[in-house]
Amino acid sequence: MSSDGQGLLSHIHFRSATALVVANVIGAGVFTTTGFQAADLGNPMIILALWLLGGVLAYCGALCFAELGAAMPDAGGEYIYLRETNGRAFGFMSAFVSLLAGFSAPIAAAVKSLVLYLRAFFPVLESDPAVLGALHLTDLVALIFVWLLVGVHLRGRKGAIGFNDLITLLKIAGIVLIIVAAALFGKGDTANFVQVAGFYAVMSTSALFSALATSLMFVMVCYSGWNAAAYVASEIVEPQKTLPKALLAGTTIVTVLYLLLNMVYFYGADVEQDVMKFRALTRTNRGGAPINALLLQGLVTSLIIMSGSVDQILSYAGFTLALMSALAVSCVLVLRVKKPDMPRPFRVWAYPFPPLFIMLVSLWTMYWAFQGRPVESTLALLTVAMGGGIFYGAALLRR
Repeated sequence: MSSDGQGLLSHIHFRSATALVVANVIGAGVFTTTGFQAADLGNPMIILALWLLGGVLAYCGALCFAELGAAMPDAGGEYIYLRETNGRAFGFMSAFVSLLAGFSAPIAAAVKSLVLYLRAFFPVLESDPAVLGALHLTDLVALIFVWLLVGVHLRGRKGAIGFNDLITLLKIAGIVLIIVAAALFGKGDTANFVQVAGFYAVMSTSALFSALATSLMFVMVCYSGWNAAAYVASEIVEPQKTLPKALLAGTTIVTVLYLLLNMVYFYGADVEQDVMKFRALTRTNRGGAPINALLLQGLVTSLIIMSGSVDQILSYAGFTLALMSALAVSCVLVLRVKKPDMPRPFRVWAYPFPPLFIMLVSLWTMYWAFQGRPVESTLALLTVAMGGGIFYGAALLRR
């Protein structure tokens, strides 16, 4: 095994790297966001098309990160790429945004969604009594789940990777079981795929575009994590070869599962029924786990859990991730010009269309999402600005 000198050993092989992508992408969001989309759009075929578009965007992003990650196989993902392309300020800003919107917000949304589903098995959660001041039972249970996960990862690298592989297997098996059961025993109706809600026909163009952008942001959050393996590139065995394969394989697996699962939803219910329904952070413990970073992410996730509803968290995260994804993939274009001779073990297929496609869709989505969700979008922009402000404020203090 090799080391990068910071206590991060190369120990992740292709299977675990792919599992890392799949596990980071698949969360409770795919089980909840279709209902939000049905309420906003009311058109099953458009919703399915958005899930396909989300998969295409994730695959294009995986191609871009495969080139960047193979050329710069260091831990950190877009932090490394933006730092090397645009300077330390952009790198710090991306890291700050990743802490809040890239990882903590999706985890918070996923855990809150899980607790909402648990209400079917534990009626006490349905009443959601206050247990400590303004803290309600559902949020308390969500917080417990978050800190249990932190505890698992604090055990060290081997335990965390083994746990992730197991969780990935269970996630895939569970979704496949749902799809197979629906195909063999389901009593749905294929006519549901073309049944459109009444309000769809009378939506104005601006309302339709805002609903499309909001729905696409939900999808993009559900696909977030396709770049997960890039964040641990230095821990991957032979990252120049393994990282691109893991990113592309994991993204493909998730896209197929997501499309089939959403088809199951509309097969089983029509659209109307859905409508109703800094350096210190790199310090590791004896097991190799980044203890301070895990504790900080647990704290931030806990705060986000208590800050709003699932759809509000998803909107906030989606807007921020769209912005940062556009910035990250732009590094492919910039580095091709600034550093044409940089060694590139993997090159983006059909260049320059994948990064340009992501950037154009991201800009369109952010514009119309701002029209429909101005509060969440403004908070997302403030998060990005705060990251830049902290960096330059710290720089001034060092002078």
